[in-house]
Amino acid sequence: MIYGREAHAADEWPIGSKLKYNQHTTPLERARAAKDFIEHKKLNWPVVMDTLRNDFDDVFAAWPVRLYIVHKGRLVYKAQPKGAGYDFTEVGSWLANHFGEVAETA
Repeated sequence: MIYGREAHAADEWPIGSKLKYNQHTTPLERARAAKDFIEHKKLNWPVVMDTLRNDFDDVFAAWPVRLYIVHKGRLVYKAQPKGAGYDFTEVGSWLANHFGEVAETA
């Protein structure tokens, strides 16, 4: 997972979310927000951060949320939103089915 800029940053476009952050201005701010998100969603798959220039977002149009799985340099899965968002357990199940227990979600 690539963690990027805040879709609804408190200082830009706030909505009623349990996790509230201003738009990240340092890598440390982004890392703290990513850690909180991982814990809040109970994710247990690898998460890396986009650059503060949002390079990944620019290439994959990932903002505000897109879920892709890239394996060995190839795009192998693209999640489709359902209703108001994504089903993270569906992505975790896909990973577990294709890559084993390392990818299972909590």
